[in-house]
Amino acid sequence: MKYYATVGEHEYEVEIEGDQVHVDGVSVDVNLVSSGEPELYSMLYNGRSHELLLEASRYNYSVMIRGDQYEVMVVDERTRRLNAGRTQGSLT
Repeated sequence: MKYYATVGEHEYEVEIEGDQVHVDGVSVDVNLVSSGEPELYSMLYNGRSHELLLEASRYNYSVMIRGDQYEVMVVDERTRRLNAGRTQGSLT
């Protein structure tokens, strides 16, 4: 499945196929596991462990990692196409 994640002004294409993750076409070694608390996760990224807090609200996520907070919007490929069609239709 393909997703599009927007962080600030940057957009990333994320493709997940089984246990393989690709970001902008580059394979990424990542594993995310719930730590038992609803919003606390343990993430292995390129062999390094990180704890993060994750709050989700529909397509928007608030992610705190190492004291830095990021607002991330994630949509799947289908939703992105539907939204693009609505935008183009409203311009004509």
